Amino acid sequence: MQEPLSIGQMAEKYEVTTRLLHFYEAKGLLNPERVDNPAGYQDRLYDEMQQRRLEVIQKFTRAGVRLNDVRKFTDSFPGAASMPNPGHWSEEAQGAAFALLMNTRKRLRSEEKKIADQLGETRNFRELLNLMPD
Repeated sequence: MQEPLSIGQMAEKYEVTTRLLHFYEAKGLLNPERVDNPAGYQDRLYDEMQQRRLEVIQKFTRAGVRLNDVRKFTDSFPGAASMPNPGHWSEEAQGAAFALLMNTRKRLRSEEKKIADQLGETRNFRELLNLMPD
């Protein structure tokens, strides 16, 4: 079993900022343990489950999945902070992950088409400006 990581260690290990970890916590994606320190502040500690959860969050967000959808998916695991390694997901969880990725793919393709249309309009406008007399 791994030792829990401080927020700084977590940020360094996963190449993210502490600000992003705070943001994920505020959005309900991560739930670190809070421990009082001698200075009177609370330290955030990330156990192995929270580390796995961040790995899953990173994989989904890199694939373009929206954070609300990531949260719904990660919250579907039993236990507040439970997050098994993807290799140990149930068939139901694997199916949900696949469906989530397919929906994201469909959404991104739709957005890609809109961007291509907008770029075409920009080209048309630029050509129109080139035709105008000086």
